[in-house]
Amino acid sequence: MSYRLIVSEKPSVSTSIAYCVGAAEKIPIENSFYRQGSGYIVTNALGHLFCIGMPEDYGFKKWDIDTLPIVPEKFKLFPLKRYDEQIKILETLFSRDDVTEIINACDAGREGECIFRYIYNYFGCNKPVKRLWISSLTDESIRQEWQICLTVRKRTLFFLPVLQGQKPIGSSVCRCPVYTAF
Repeated sequence: MSYRLIVSEKPSVSTSIAYCVGAAEKIPIENSFYRQGSGYIVTNALGHLFCIGMPEDYGFKKWDIDTLPIVPEKFKLFPLKRYDEQIKILETLFSRDDVTEIINACDAGREGECIFRYIYNYFGCNKPVKRLWISSLTDESIRQEWQICLTVRKRTLFFLPVLQGQKPIGSSVCRCPVYTAF
């Protein structure tokens, strides 16, 4: 049997989605769990699991106002330490041979898309992706959007603007006020 893996941003969203798609079986892994059933596996991130790193992570030892913005040739993703267990669960699920498709059910908007894409890219996943875009957690709303998600071949935000928007914020803007305040 093959499965579609649904990844939401928060546990409460995963619970609501699992109920609507019939993923009723609770599968324990270490101190956590995911839900499975009716051809679906439903799990969640716990918000931001990865970050793009600080300038030091890219070999920039020293900086001053003249060297800003600091933009490495290629941004790397770094796991946030306190989420090791959830990252392992996601890695296990993303790499399962019986998972044939990933459904991004993270929050609607750029941040939710960013959280999902960081996870997807960190694992080097190349499985097909669909987007479940929900802004309400009522059963009716989830089921209505679910029908749209299943009939649309690809429904995802363009991710490049998100990365471009984060370059200066992630490595430069936060340093300017600190530097100029003194």
